[in-house]
This record gives sequence, C-alpha cells and structure tokens, in this order.
Amino acid sequence: MGRIVTQDKLNELTGQSIDYGKGGGYCPYYDLLISRWGNVVKQPNNYRSDQLVKEEDIVVNTDLFLINTKTGRLYFAGGGTYAQVPAIDGHEDFMYIAGEGEAVGALSTAGGLYVMNQSTKQWELKYKDTARTYGYSHLARFSTGWVFYKGVVGDGKNYIIIVYDNGTTKELSVISNVYSISTGAYDYCCVGTSYQGGARIYTFSATSVPDSLTYYTPGMFTPNAVIQGFFREPRSVVYCTTSNYTYFSANPAGTQWTAATTRPQLTSLTKGLYTFDAFVLIGGNMQSTSLDGNNWTTSTLGEYAITDLIYIKSNYYAIGINGTKRFLLHNTASTFDQSNKILDLPDYSRQVIKINV
Repeated sequence: MGRIVTQDKLNELTGQSIDYGKGGGYCPYYDLLISRWGNVVKQPNNYRSDQLVKEEDIVVNTDLFLINTKTGRLYFAGGGTYAQVPAIDGHEDFMYIAGEGEAVGALSTAGGLYVMNQSTKQWELKYKDTARTYGYSHLARFSTGWVFYKGVVGDGKNYIIIVYDNGTTKELSVISNVYSISTGAYDYCCVGTSYQGGARIYTFSATSVPDSLTYYTPGMFTPNAVIQGFFREPRSVVYCTTSNYTYFSANPAGTQWTAATTRPQLTSLTKGLYTFDAFVLIGGNMQSTSLDGNNWTTSTLGEYAITDLIYIKSNYYAIGINGTKRFLLHNTASTFDQSNKILDLPDYSRQVIKINV
C-alpha cells in the first residue's frame, strides 16, 4: 500500500506553500485536496470525495487553469480533468475572471470581486458595495490590482472601481454604462463607454489615477472592444462590430484618435487582446491582427470557433467550440486544429486563465 500524501508532501511536490491550519502532517481527503492544490491527482482515478490520496498519484508540473461558464460557474482544470469550485458565499454567477499566476480574480455579477489567497487557496471577498445593490462586470488585472465596472442599478450611476492589492480602493464616475475594459503596458487602462450614440473612451494610469476622469470621443459608434497595448509607447485601440469601425490612439493619454487605414474584416466579435507585439481581435474562427492599430490583417484561427484566447509566455490557449461541448486548445501560434486539443472542458465554458505560469 502506498504512502498517504500529507500537506507538507503536497507542498513539496507541487512547489506551493498552502497551510490548511492542521499541521504539515495533515492528510487532506480528495475533494479538499483538489479544492486547495488544484487538479494535481493523476487521471483517471477511482478516488471517492472523502478518500485519502496516495503520494504516487500526485502529478507535478501540470498546467492548471481556471475556467468559467456562460452561467457563471467556476472550474479548476488540468491534469486531464476538471473539478467544479463550490459556490462562493452562495454565488455561482462569476461571469468574468482575470489575472494569471499568483493573481487570480473572479467577479460575481451580484457579489463583487473575489480573489484567491495563494497561501490558503481560499476565495476572499475584496470588494462589494454594502450600501446599495449593484451589478458588476468587465474585470481586468494590472500589476498591483484590479479594475472593473459597477453600475446597472444602485443609485443609477456608473462607476469604474479600482481595488489595489494593499486593500485600498478607488471609485471613479463614468458617463454611461461600460462596454469593455482593458489594461496593458505600464499599467495603462482603457475603458470604453457609449453615450448619445458616440464612443466615450477613458484612458488613465491605474497606479496613479486622478480624482476624476476625462473621456475622448473617437466617433459615433459603440466601443464593443477596447485594447490597451504597446507600439513604441502605450497606445489604445477601439473597435465596433458595426462596419468594423476601428480607431487607434498613438499617445498614452488617449487624447487623439485616428481611423485605421485598413480595418479588420470580422462578422462577429468575441474578444480583443494584446499579445507580445500585436493587437488582436477575434470572432468565430477568425482573427484580425495589427502591429500598430492602423493596418489590420484578417485570417482564420483554424477549424474551430473559440470563446476565449489568451497569450502566456509565447503560448496561445483557447477554448474551442463543438456544439455545446468545449475543449482547451494550446499552440505556439494563434491557429488551432484537432492536434492542439489538450483537455475536455465543461459544457458552455466561456473564459480561461492560466494559474501556474
């Protein structure tokens, strides 16, 4: 019979430093182990939820991911399987997740911002307005904190909330509801709102935010996606699905906007992001890329439509679609086929972030 794995041995094998509070010799049962250390048990296996786990069945150096679904449920995925995260304070409406590595956040539509404590692997509430009921959306991570939208109900106004890792928060009023938020180089943040038919774009440094924000108007369209990126210096891109309107700002403050010479050619929009050297817009199984925000090239992502795309250390990860089924794809290029499938995911999986980078 193999040796039962202890807390100390789990930390040694996985390179983590989790303290469950019962001493290093404590042996966690299967469900508890998965919820704290992630999917580090080899698959397939026959462990019951209340069964202790053998050392020999612990898998090290496994890519671990956090997934959310269209309904807002959370899952840890990796090691050939996935496991649902139990409801957090009764919430299972986490429509937005963000971050990577040691900074992993999940935004509940009604419950606010939760961040995973990397020592205990517990989800901790970092922000919720206790005076009024609001809706929350569009979560993004910068180097020392989180930024997201608060609005919909409450006092009828719209706010950008910044929550810093040191516990301080900042609330900033914006003119209307937010369509998209993006963070990028040097912690610049770009926020896209729409008011009276026109895009209203706010650009600011998330680490030195003024007491009030000023918007600039690229044109009369809806900012379905904003991308905060870098090309010689921080610059932003705003994109609209109507007629593929695309504008870029060549200065960090976003005070001047110029129409793209060559627009993307997409028929739908899933996401905008910035990789190590390019602005990227994706929709269905198509992508449009640009080095400078001005000239765009449209091409196929491969045989699958995707619901999310992330770029981590020269690697692309995507959630592929086959009817209701979802699966995780991995490649060193932003194109995918059957050979790139690495993991089956829960039905209707929506977003992915990589936990170990």
